[in-house]
Formats: sequence, C-alpha cells, structure tokens
Amino acid sequence: MKAGIDRIMALAGLILVLLQTAFLDIAPFEYAILLFGVLVTATGLWGLGSRLRPDRRLYLQLREEVDKFIGLVRRINAHVVAGDGEKANDVKEEMHASVELIAQAAGVVADE
Repeated sequence: MKAGIDRIMALAGLILVLLQTAFLDIAPFEYAILLFGVLVTATGLWGLGSRLRPDRRLYLQLREEVDKFIGLVRRINAHVVAGDGEKANDVKEEMHASVELIAQAAGVVADE
C-alpha cells in the first residue's frame, strides 16, 4: 500500500512538473533535457534503476544464511509473543547453529 502511494505521488509530481514547464517559453532542446531529467528522477523514485542493472552480489551463500536467520528471528518473536517458551528455546538453538553457518559463509565468493 505504501509503495503504491509513493508511486502515485511520484507520478503526480512528474505530471505537475511537466504541465508547469509546458507553459514556459523554452527551446525544444531545453524542454527535452528537462523531460529527460524528470524521467530519470522518476525512475529513481520508483526504484526501477535497481531492477535495470544485474544483480552483482558476490556473497550469495552469506546472503542466503542471513535470510534464514531473519526467518528465525521472526519465528522466535512469534513464539515469545504466543507465550510458547519451549518452542522459543528450540528456535534459539537453531539461531546459534545459524550464526555458525553465517560465520562459515562470510567471505565466500559465489561461483559464476
């Protein structure tokens, strides 16, 4: 929902800038430069720039282990909130094992 609102606001801002500049007495070349600048800005606001360039992560194994750890954080929190201390302790043990895997994965460059 929040991302949708951000995109609508970015689009509205883009339209406002373009409408305002449409009534200025500027040369077509200057208008093209302005339009290009606004489009680049909008592309950045919508996060399209990161989608256009390839993923160049080097430490894929580390990223995978950290993602698993984040999942464990969510699980332990859910068990603690639910008042299930036994399951929370089980997840805590999984977290300790996960930290060891993270340490092993640190600095390992992915094969291409």
